[in-house]
Amino acid sequence: MIYGKKVSQYQKTNVETASGVELVVMCYEHAVRFLKEAKDHYDKRNYPEKAKALQKALDIINELKC
Repeated sequence: MIYGKKVSQYQKTNVETASGVELVVMCYEHAVRFLKEAKDHYDKRNYPEKAKALQKALDIINELKC
């Protein structure tokens, strides 16, 4: 539990100190991660989790379009 809290603090610090370009890159990296998760869920025929991962990726991409 302590490890998870420290990781969360580290991630928060990264976001707070990142430049605009770095934030966009982080968003794309997360979108790609969710797309890979969606493919893994698809391969395992876990369609509800696939849909959740795809929606997360789409949410990020739609925010970046604004």
